[in-house]
Amino acid sequence: MISAANNAVVQTVTVGNNPGGIAITPNGAFVYVANLGDGTVSVIDTANNAVTDTVLVGGLRGFVAISPNGAFVYVTGFSGSFPGTVAVIDTANNTLVDPVSVGFFSVGIAITPDGAFAYVGDFFTNIVSVISTSNNTVVNTVTVGTQPGGIAITPNGAFTYVANRGDNTVSVIDTATNAVVDTVLVGAFPNSVAITPNGTFAYVPNHSSNTVSVISTANHAVTETITVGNAPAFIAFGVSDPLQSLIAQIQVLIDAGTLTQNQGAGLIDKINQVIAKLDADQTSAACNQLSAFISQVNAFINNHTLTPSQGQTLIDGANGIKTNIGCP
Repeated sequence: MISAANNAVVQTVTVGNNPGGIAITPNGAFVYVANLGDGTVSVIDTANNAVTDTVLVGGLRGFVAISPNGAFVYVTGFSGSFPGTVAVIDTANNTLVDPVSVGFFSVGIAITPDGAFAYVGDFFTNIVSVISTSNNTVVNTVTVGTQPGGIAITPNGAFTYVANRGDNTVSVIDTATNAVVDTVLVGAFPNSVAITPNGTFAYVPNHSSNTVSVISTANHAVTETITVGNAPAFIAFGVSDPLQSLIAQIQVLIDAGTLTQNQGAGLIDKINQVIAKLDADQTSAACNQLSAFISQVNAFINNHTLTPSQGQTLIDGANGIKTNIGCP
């Protein structure tokens, strides 16, 4: 653990053999670490930085992604008689609930902001599988470039960016149609991809070029190439504000026509009120606004404007914020 205040290592935690991918639950309570050497996932409680559980998933495991509501953990990799699989862990009891078969060797993974789909790259078959998180089945496959690896999705959920290590490109998938709408040439051996919190740029570290390509999401063109150190592999931006994440999820529902502009604006206004109350150190009032937000979402579920799954994702996000700010 590195303190962001002074960039010093403050603690180390012993986990499984050869730890690889890592992800943190949206409420910041737990860290999930995929251990490539022993086919396990270590669960770290951030309150005391101790391993509280070890989940046996089997095989060689790499990337980790957690659903926006924090309910499920998705771990990619290779597993015995089910070569390309995504292991799905229920965070309520840290049990393995599903192995999803995806190609031969699943690598990168990203989940849409509304939590409805997971996009998973397969290194050897040059496809990206689209998993419906409602039943953990593959509902679509998309052919991309050679040896797809890292994957990232824009905050509004409109596009999925896939770094193709074998042909030095990034495939851009329109999530509405699951079709590749652009292929962007970057540096040599692009290893991963990350998108800025405001969704305007995608950054791609090129492992063999010692560069980072900056792609504009407006026109899918490289706007800058930055020389960095030797063999850059991964890149990340500051954690997005969970309140802004809720607003982005609501906007996705508006753009999809699930919510009308007025319905969505009403929910977004409540979140903006929460932000204003917190800025004014009025925690109690912010808690009340979050409760009002949850009540409105429940009303949309009851009148069938939102499905239970869509609504629960928003409710879980709001409840996570309530926990973080100390609401009763």
